[in-house]
Amino acid sequence: MGYNLLESQWGLLKEIKVSNHNNIEALADVPADSPWFSGHFPGEPILPGIALIYIAEQAIIQHALAKRRAGFVTRPEKG
Repeated sequence: MGYNLLESQWGLLKEIKVSNHNNIEALADVPADSPWFSGHFPGEPILPGIALIYIAEQAIIQHALAKRRAGFVTRPEKG
């Protein structure tokens, strides 16, 4: 079973920047009319923590997949 980030349910993640091998920055786009803001808080919308965690997860997965495709990550051999 594969995982396609481009077909992700919310598609918030737009760009990943790698500053060094231990840090990545994620740029996300959350439209003002996004359901994420419903009830969080009218007039002063705040993106819920679960959405922030989701964006971070997507950035980590996408970065790991890119490293694997580039040959920087290998699977351990079964012994």
